[in-house]
Amino acid sequence: MGRYTDRRTARAPGVNDVYGEASGPEQPAPDFEIKTIDGNTLRLSDYAGKVVMVDFWASWCSPCQVEGPVLANAYLNWKDLGVEFIGVAIWDDMGGVRQFMERNRTMFPLGIDEQGTVAISYGVKGIPEKFFIGADGRVLKKVIGPMTARQLDNLLSQLTASSARRRGGVPGLPGAVWQESGA
Repeated sequence: MGRYTDRRTARAPGVNDVYGEASGPEQPAPDFEIKTIDGNTLRLSDYAGKVVMVDFWASWCSPCQVEGPVLANAYLNWKDLGVEFIGVAIWDDMGGVRQFMERNRTMFPLGIDEQGTVAISYGVKGIPEKFFIGADGRVLKKVIGPMTARQLDNLLSQLTASSARRRGGVPGLPGAVWQESGA
């Protein structure tokens, strides 16, 4: 585990200063419904059968600001490969979320968890936190803190290969790194 040392945010409530992968038992991802900033209703269950990254973040969070362009670019690389991203802003307002989206040219759906119920159902303790959900609807990984493009691509490659195996898929799923066990 690393430690985020940016003095501008180290004391801000809700901002993670410890980051890395958090382990835990795979469990069903809690379904949720939020309004996106364009006024649509988004349900996690609408993405069944896909690998989904749910990112809890805020426009005022410095680590989230650093990670914003990474996620926006990664989404463009992964969206046609069976991977979806959902951004859930917490402790934020519509104006800040819109500015963040425009600045980063974010194309994946973003919504605001106004009451904090989605964050609570996932056990979010700070931001940014990402939950990676397999095509079978189970939380496979949780990552606390910002990720680099390389870290995100490596994890998504692992998860898409894992989801393909669980579905009886074929090695060589686009974007996936296939590794035979024992190799």
